[in-house]
Amino acid sequence: MKIFISFLLVVILFKQDYSQDHSEYRHIDKYFNTDQKNVLERIITFVDSAVNPETLNIESAYKEYINSLIVDDCCKVQLFDQDIKEKFLMSLPDEVFDKIWIKQIPISVKTHDTTLYYPENFWNFDLNINGDYLKLLRALGKRNSYYKCTSKAIWVSGGLCPTVYANIFSQINEFNFLKLTDRLWLAIFLLTMEESTEIRVSRYLSR
Repeated sequence: MKIFISFLLVVILFKQDYSQDHSEYRHIDKYFNTDQKNVLERIITFVDSAVNPETLNIESAYKEYINSLIVDDCCKVQLFDQDIKEKFLMSLPDEVFDKIWIKQIPISVKTHDTTLYYPENFWNFDLNINGDYLKLLRALGKRNSYYKCTSKAIWVSGGLCPTVYANIFSQINEFNFLKLTDRLWLAIFLLTMEESTEIRVSRYLSR
């Protein structure tokens, strides 16, 4: 009898895990077709290679990388090479890019001693609050409080905002790196983060 009960518990747990995984992919399938999901895998692979160039444990690499962005309780953005990042984002099919991001050249960019007007190729990237990816986050948020809070903050602020930054740093130990949705969100978050305006303007003027 005890053996039967143990077996039954294993079956129930397996079905729960399968159901959760199935639900995860069901949400993705609603917003991205097969070809588009291949592009999502490209996005993850690109960020994996930047975060984890030495092929360490991927979970440890992401945690170490994201935690390294925090210095004295502030976010120090030490991200991917901007030119490589922009080239990668621009290479993505429009049908996928537009579901996740928007891009624009600002009317003006100001630092303490410089003002640029319509700077050529000075691209800003942010999340598309009307895109299918935010719809995916909101769908995930129906069963996950983190994604509920994150998608709401993005929607209200119009893109990445301090609430999203703070929550991802506090949540980093809770992400499941075997889940496509968690890995994809971390990859998109890191690609959307920007260096400070001062750093970008300095690099722009040095070209």
